[in-house]
Amino acid sequence: MRAAFWAPLLAIIWMAAWLTYSSLYFDRFVLARTAQYFVQTKGSLSAAALGSKLLSFPIMLAGTLALPVPLVRAALGWLNGRAAILWAMISAAVAQIYAADYPLSERFLVVLLLAVGGWMIFGLLLSMWQSCTESPSPELRQDALVLTAWAVVATALVLFVYPYASARYLLPLLPPLVLLAFFKFPTATQTSLRWSAGFGLSTALVMGLGLSAADFEMARVHRDIARYFGEALKGWEKQTRFGGEWGFRHYMLAQGFRQFISTNNDLKGGQLIISPRQAVPYAIPQDAQSMLVPVWHKSWQSSIPIRLMNQESHAGFYSSGWGFLPFAFSRVPVEEVTVQQVSYLVERLPEITLENTAKKASILPRPAPGGGVELVVPVPSRLRIPYDGPWPVRVRFSCVWTPDTNTPECPMRVYYDREGLRVEAALQKEIKAIALGSGDIPLYFELLDSHPGVIVLEMNGTQEPVVAQSAIIKNWLMLPSGGRPRL
Repeated sequence: MRAAFWAPLLAIIWMAAWLTYSSLYFDRFVLARTAQYFVQTKGSLSAAALGSKLLSFPIMLAGTLALPVPLVRAALGWLNGRAAILWAMISAAVAQIYAADYPLSERFLVVLLLAVGGWMIFGLLLSMWQSCTESPSPELRQDALVLTAWAVVATALVLFVYPYASARYLLPLLPPLVLLAFFKFPTATQTSLRWSAGFGLSTALVMGLGLSAADFEMARVHRDIARYFGEALKGWEKQTRFGGEWGFRHYMLAQGFRQFISTNNDLKGGQLIISPRQAVPYAIPQDAQSMLVPVWHKSWQSSIPIRLMNQESHAGFYSSGWGFLPFAFSRVPVEEVTVQQVSYLVERLPEITLENTAKKASILPRPAPGGGVELVVPVPSRLRIPYDGPWPVRVRFSCVWTPDTNTPECPMRVYYDREGLRVEAALQKEIKAIALGSGDIPLYFELLDSHPGVIVLEMNGTQEPVVAQSAIIKNWLMLPSGGRPRL
């Protein structure tokens, strides 16, 4: 009896030892931020957070744990099935209200899991009551009381301590749930219990294999994303920052890229910012947001039509913040990545000199229609833009006249000055690039010189007559060159 009493403390002693070791290893208490978050959010006990967890709890319970057939059967038999039917109707109504924006197939899955999860909870409550009051011996009643207390504590942690519902948070509930489901009552037969156990284990095995394969695919996609950028941005690691978590962070760090921190304003002009859609994208610092230029967007797919963490399919296996469902059957992309660049021209604007123009003329930066940044430049003029790497670089942008002109293209030339030597850079149209706006003409030039110098833009560098008084340089990008995959 004394050994049985001390046995549950082994888990607490083991966790305490692990926390002590990890805190000494990292030189900080590893749960400090978790405790701080809990204090700030008061355990996520707001009406919205508590409501979300109450709704997610039975859905997660039915979708992630082994199916305890005896509990479901007990709920279906209670009050001749009327209670079970009523709960199924309530589940349909709740899904229609709180998952109204879900596709029909996902709403149906919400109804199914919510109904089954509710039946499991009803069956668990009935089992607790029967095991505590109808057990034939004091020893069995004592065991039932311990299991009941265990289930209550595990449930309270999910609802009142953790900030959201998650499949892993339900694991402490699995042992008492299964033991109470197969508790030996006088009315239970060995045949029915064996059949229920076999069916539950088979169901859990099939679900576990499917969800494990989907989880592996999600990790593989994040690895492939990191490898792609490792090749596409080779040599540009110091010019590239990313903000994301999970396997995305692990593999991006392995490729030599650095994270940015949302609270630090250390992003520089010309730096590329890689942001995932699903893997907890970081908020970009506010000072840099107004200078962002869109570069590229790509999605990654999977051959397995199961999604575990996906906002589009409302699947939140590890966090109900992504959706009420623990998993979803969907073909939406596993991950989407957006690449942006902090505008080099805007950030270096104090260093850019404007020549051959009126004394009061200036360069005016402003948000570009459709996203990005554009600069309004007086014409004729000469812009001198300092540049000190990296190399080689492809400079891509679009240039249009202001609306009061009949000239369709910007007459301009590009040079690169360094150490008294001026070399003209061939300005070309990027035919395969998507136009950056209505009437825009994507242009680019290459800088292969590996020495710091000055990019010179001669506006109105041709002999053609010019009507407009200004030109617009839109979404100036500094991108890798040299035969690597194009962004």
